[in-house]
Amino acid sequence: MTDIAVPNGFDLPVAAAPRAGVLDAPLPARVAVRPGDLDGLRPLLRVEVGQEVAAGAPLVTSRDDPRVALCSPAPGRVEAVLRGPRRAVAAVVVAVDGGVAAEQDGCGSLAVAASAGELVDALLASGLWPLLRRWPLGGIADPSVRPSAIFVSALRDDPCEPDPEWVLPRAADDFALGLERLAGLTTGALYLGVDGLRPTPAWAARGEVRRFTGRYPRGNPAVQAYWTDRPRRGEVAWLLDWQAALAIGRSLRRGRPSFERVVATAGPGFLAPAAYRTLQGAALAALPGARADGPLRLVAGGLLTGRRVEPDGFLGFHDAVAYALPEVGARRLLGFLRPGLDRRSRSRSFLSTLLRAAASLPLTTARHGGPRAFVVTDVYRDVCPVEVWPDHLAKALLVGDLDAAEAHGLLDCAHCGLCAFVCPSKVEVAEVLREGAAALRREAAHG
Repeated sequence: MTDIAVPNGFDLPVAAAPRAGVLDAPLPARVAVRPGDLDGLRPLLRVEVGQEVAAGAPLVTSRDDPRVALCSPAPGRVEAVLRGPRRAVAAVVVAVDGGVAAEQDGCGSLAVAASAGELVDALLASGLWPLLRRWPLGGIADPSVRPSAIFVSALRDDPCEPDPEWVLPRAADDFALGLERLAGLTTGALYLGVDGLRPTPAWAARGEVRRFTGRYPRGNPAVQAYWTDRPRRGEVAWLLDWQAALAIGRSLRRGRPSFERVVATAGPGFLAPAAYRTLQGAALAALPGARADGPLRLVAGGLLTGRRVEPDGFLGFHDAVAYALPEVGARRLLGFLRPGLDRRSRSRSFLSTLLRAAASLPLTTARHGGPRAFVVTDVYRDVCPVEVWPDHLAKALLVGDLDAAEAHGLLDCAHCGLCAFVCPSKVEVAEVLREGAAALRREAAHG
């Protein structure tokens, strides 16, 4: 067991965090799969509107590898197929039939998946394979490639995600089974990252345990991989969060795929933030809890890495938290001259840093300024949890120089979103880095 201190980073003090414990949410009336949640997936629609589907039935498959599928989390009827730019499949919506417990044929292979090859085939057939993410460059893991290592993060990445201690003590056997079987898929070791600020939990009994301390994003599995056993050139590692490993273990024990997921509500817009047990891709309306009055922005996924969704939208494939933040539209007149008693600042530019606890300040969507010239500054490097220079990376990508971006460490970027949060120029640096990684991934795919 090794202790690792993640340097830099920045803790996001968030008011209205979920209270401890997990509640059961009602069965959602609708669920959806969103191909855009998975980097690099080129979707191919496999169903029609009005078609009856079983739990685990493929709704969308990958054009590059038809074995990789996004499956229905629940039985029901295909209600809608939503399209995006160029008619690409943006989402497949399923109206859930709570009285039907049908499952897709062939999913029972999970119960008899003894060898590594059989396990890969079973995870592909059950729709659980997209839980495995590739690093570097992101995207779904390649079933034909054995990773040099597997990293499972068993601590919160986003500050308001459900705490694994709320779930894993009662599901220790399933979690251990998932880790044990996943370890057989790598040529190296399976690393389990846990919270170094607490005693090592009893459920952390599999794999090479690493205890991480530091600030956000120490729970990011890519950050943990960087400081534990970074892949060498030509090697690939796999990343999972603890809920993915638990879902695999639970599915192996039951012999059928499990699409259960624990999702927390957070932010000032929720009057009683809490964590709920629901289905992957559930409609946001299925999460109980009243919301505050006034305009709100709903963000599914991490506070810095999530996406904006509408009130009738859906959770994403990997989402574990949904935020409701007060929407701020109008800019303050001469706001740069005000002392900032109610504004957050990492750089201690406002009096709020000295006079008020940061956690008591309301978190809103205000940007506190508009876009301006993008300048090189140490502020990005001061928060970056890996040894790269995000400003140099972004400048190389903005002029389309992928070779320079790779030389500056694009492959090591954990895409934590901190560079955009602290950017004094109000540039969407995190989006620039994500698009750069996607471009490099496409270039690698075409040789």
